Amino acid sequence: MKDETNESATTYFILTTFVDFRHELPNAKELCSLLTSLHRSGSPDGKFGFLSPNSYDLLPLDSDFSWTAFFKRLLTAVFNHESQTNGQWQPDQQEAFETLVKHTLPKLLDSMESFTPSLCHGNLSKENIGTLLFTGAPVLFSPACIYAHNEYELGAWHRKMGKLDRSFFREYCRQFPPNEPAEQWEDRVRLYSIKFNLEYAINYPGASIRNM
Repeated sequence: MKDETNESATTYFILTTFVDFRHELPNAKELCSLLTSLHRSGSPDGKFGFLSPNSYDLLPLDSDFSWTAFFKRLLTAVFNHESQTNGQWQPDQQEAFETLVKHTLPKLLDSMESFTPSLCHGNLSKENIGTLLFTGAPVLFSPACIYAHNEYELGAWHRKMGKLDRSFFREYCRQFPPNEPAEQWEDRVRLYSIKFNLEYAINYPGASIRNM
């Protein structure tokens, strides 16, 4: 927001409100309705990524018109950060990751029919979902917003620590059908979950997630 009294000054502000909620999962139908509504908001410039770094984003990356290229850079950056935090992986594990990025990732993502970037919460683990105390409506918090493939969001639900029940995945797919080829949907979600598992290991050094 520009300060009208000083054209060269820029003022920043944040608006907050108190939310009284229970730290429990809401009804799957209501949660997925809220989430799919968010995912139908598209990127203003058609690119994947975000217009500016956000407070949660430890690894800001340039946006890209290619989801495959963007996610490859994102996953590699998170992997390298995790290695710096918890130490290098074993040589065979490092080789497996390089194979994943070089072959599996493009095979899964390039084969999809075209789609537009969706506005995603970006950090939608089980811990960041609640239920409003008086209405029972879902509430989401601690976002790391990103314009991404909508199915990327579900990677956080498939994280080893705090995985959501399959009923939430089924309801989401009912409201927002999988991209074609639909038979690769679960493989794509597993691919996306690697990024969220690595982030968990970054935030909780020494976590046993590497052994899972």
